[in-house]
Amino acid sequence: MKNSASTSRDSPSVHSDTVHSATIDSISESTVVLVGESEGGGWLASAAENQLWDLVRHDSYDEALDAVRAGEVDCIVDNSSVPASSSADFLADVRSIDRPVPFLLWTADSDTELLRDILSEPHTTFVPKATEGASDGVLLNQINEELRKHYLQYIADVQVDAIENAKDGIAILNPDGEYVYVNQAHAEIYGFTGPNDFLGETWQLCYRPQEVNWLEQEVFPQVDDEGEWAGELTARREDGTLFSTEVSLTGLAEGWLICVVRDVSSRYEYQRELETERERFSKLLNAAPDPILVVDPADRTIVESNMAARDIYQTPFQLEGTSIYELPLEKDRDRAEELFSHIYDRGEGSHQEYFDGEPIILKTAQGETVPVSINSKLVRIDDSDFIHTIIRPIGEQLEYEDSLKTLNSVVTDLLERDGVSDVAQVVVESAVEELGYTSCGLFEFDSDAVRLQLLGSSGPMPEGVVTEPTFGADGSNAWEAYRDGQIKIYNGVTLSGEGGGMGDRVGSEIIVPLGDEGVLLLSDCTGSEFDPVDIEIAELFATAVESALSRAEKVRSVREKHKQLRNERKHLDYVNDLNEQLRAVHHALVSADSRSEVYASVVDSLTEIDDFLGAWIGYTDRKREEIVPMESSGVPDWYLDEMDFDLYSNQPHISAQVSTSGMPDAISNIASGLKNAPAWRKESVDYGVRSVAAVPITYDGVGFGVLVVESPLSSRFDAQTVDVLSEIGLLTGFALNSISQQHSLMNEGTTEMEFDMRGETGVLSLIAQRLGASLLVHNVVPTAEGSYLIHCGVSDSAISVSEFAEAASSHERVTDIDEIYGDPILFEVTVDGESIPTKIGGHGMNARELIAKPDGSYRFKHTVPPELPQTRFVEEVKDFFPNAKIDCHEANSSTYTVPWNTILGDTLTKIELDTLRTAYVRGYFLTGGDSGTEIAESLGISQSGFSKRVRRSQEKLNKVLWGDSPRIPYKE
Repeated sequence: MKNSASTSRDSPSVHSDTVHSATIDSISESTVVLVGESEGGGWLASAAENQLWDLVRHDSYDEALDAVRAGEVDCIVDNSSVPASSSADFLADVRSIDRPVPFLLWTADSDTELLRDILSEPHTTFVPKATEGASDGVLLNQINEELRKHYLQYIADVQVDAIENAKDGIAILNPDGEYVYVNQAHAEIYGFTGPNDFLGETWQLCYRPQEVNWLEQEVFPQVDDEGEWAGELTARREDGTLFSTEVSLTGLAEGWLICVVRDVSSRYEYQRELETERERFSKLLNAAPDPILVVDPADRTIVESNMAARDIYQTPFQLEGTSIYELPLEKDRDRAEELFSHIYDRGEGSHQEYFDGEPIILKTAQGETVPVSINSKLVRIDDSDFIHTIIRPIGEQLEYEDSLKTLNSVVTDLLERDGVSDVAQVVVESAVEELGYTSCGLFEFDSDAVRLQLLGSSGPMPEGVVTEPTFGADGSNAWEAYRDGQIKIYNGVTLSGEGGGMGDRVGSEIIVPLGDEGVLLLSDCTGSEFDPVDIEIAELFATAVESALSRAEKVRSVREKHKQLRNERKHLDYVNDLNEQLRAVHHALVSADSRSEVYASVVDSLTEIDDFLGAWIGYTDRKREEIVPMESSGVPDWYLDEMDFDLYSNQPHISAQVSTSGMPDAISNIASGLKNAPAWRKESVDYGVRSVAAVPITYDGVGFGVLVVESPLSSRFDAQTVDVLSEIGLLTGFALNSISQQHSLMNEGTTEMEFDMRGETGVLSLIAQRLGASLLVHNVVPTAEGSYLIHCGVSDSAISVSEFAEAASSHERVTDIDEIYGDPILFEVTVDGESIPTKIGGHGMNARELIAKPDGSYRFKHTVPPELPQTRFVEEVKDFFPNAKIDCHEANSSTYTVPWNTILGDTLTKIELDTLRTAYVRGYFLTGGDSGTEIAESLGISQSGFSKRVRRSQEKLNKVLWGDSPRIPYKE
């Protein structure tokens, strides 16, 4: 690493004596192979006996090649009289096996072209044979020389290989400071790819200017004087990063220099890591809360300590050299020496007591006495022994152990309790008397009420618990703990005192969830907050309480299971009884001949069941909008007379609800929430009813009324019972339908059906909605122009003609509006095209009544012909209005004589009937009514045509009333 200005010096000895000695030893172990049968072979064998090497003769080239392959040849002598092609082939084979082995061609012929070709190969020498009678000493010298050169070349190759594969970087620099040789390790140490990156570069490439100046001023002069230098240098890699190296420089002759480099940055990094670890250890040692002392076991002196230990000794300084016996224990020094001597003689130990059983007590710097345990362990570091001693306060541990013993006793007592109330009593009493809490509250989760109910308490409780011993989903502390399943701790809680003059107190509160069971509330008024040990004890206590409650709940569940089984057996008996009565009802309905018999057989059969107090059947009076009782059993008349069965009451009776919805219903425990209950439930409770069920009486879509059954039991009507009652309702509907059909056929009479229709919008329903009143349709008459005259009245007499006209004219299909004077006033509405009234009155149906209601619905009556079954008739009505929801039932009363509608329909033509009805509605037969001209104009006919129709209609009616042979027989 010198520049051209560096001075030269003599090259030091290169251990020539050692190399020479090794060469002689190597030659003495060499083998020379003589091949060929030319003259002189015997002489060489004789001369070889005085040489260091061994001679082996082979007659053929093949034998010699085998020796080469076996690695048993260090030199070959080809004894050929005249070089031939066989010698050349032999040499080629040798070189293919062991290229550098010396090959001597010993021959007398020295001037052939073949000889010259052979000698062109490396490591091949020509040795001429001596003339006859002369010595061949030249051959012996040449053999020795070739063996020496061969060995030295081998040594050189090994040295070069060693340098190339060395872990240290090795470089050779010329007197100008340029690299002439660099091994791979040297290139990699400095961050280069390979040696070629250095060739032609100077050593300044690898160092900063400050290192260059220091090397030139301090290091190279020392190399010149002493021939070598070794030390540490900060080098620079190709990417500019700096690293630490160990460098060794050796000067050679004429200013040449050998440089050996080792990367020691990892060693420094390791040293820095050790320093960091040492600092971390020191910080951890001083951060430890317990006193830690490292003691020399020989003289019992402290060699290292932490901050906690120095606090005990009340000194801010290190305690190195202080005797362990100076530890401020409460007992005398002799007892401390006895304890430590015992521990350190054994090399380890853990003690909480002296040998006499008394606890080891330590005096703190604040004068407090704390029970401690002394734990020691022998540690060997670098062939040195140390005693690692930890002094740990165990006051909390002892308290914890005592708490566990007490808790174990409480748990044993808890697990012996079967009832929930017994568990609650043990919990709250043990928490205060045994575990030392100021108060305790145990809350159980009530899934029905969705609240935490107080099972038991002891001691002063938080203010909220005193005023309302229950918690709901209202954000209370206890509810949050139960909902989140996490312990909640609160400080500064006010606890209200119990009787005996105990005033309010402030303390801490811990609320521990008990899984699905509830929460445990524990309070402490000693002034200290709950620490981790307190929390752990509370958790263990809560776990035991949860297990005890769960066990008690299982016991209760088993008992309830037995009770449930008894109830199920009782219920099975009840179901059998109910099914028996169902069969009785079926039998009675089959033999019933009238509606009253049907009603009586149903209610009488049901009251035969012990669990039923009474039963009654009512029909729905749509005009009066109420349920009318028809037949009852077990229920007095006054009871039903006092009931309100209004269909549209704010709190309707269950029968009204079922009639409106068409679905069965049941109410259990009707006495529950009686304060805000409807009046009918209060009256039922006064009578002794506790549960009630109602089912519709229907058959194939036709409603016949409602069946109501009442029971003195609060939970009598389960789903199974309601299903049976629904089946009875269907049977009753079937029986009533059959009786209606039978009477119609036998008496050639008719049946009236009432329909309630929703979901079908029409002209009249829109007018009714705008007026807020119902419209009663009296007459519908087609006109010649294809429109219809609809005569209707309004339920609200306060509505004026102008109000009606405004409401009706807003509909685009209403082409004209007129009023017909009378009491009450009728309105004539001309509607373009068909509407709901025209559909209801057409298709062969005999409409008796049509009302458009302000809620958008329609109610109409139809007379069912005797030859048409009611169910078939209902299906046809529903087919006319496929998009509407239609409820139907038999009208309140039926006539079994031929109605006047039928008489008129048989006597008059449809045109005559429409003309006569229009004349009647418009007051043609009254003084002050419309004239024939006006009516004819509204019908789109002439006045004379109108007069002829009226006279012809009157004549036909008179014949029916007064003729000698009336078409319709009159019955008294």
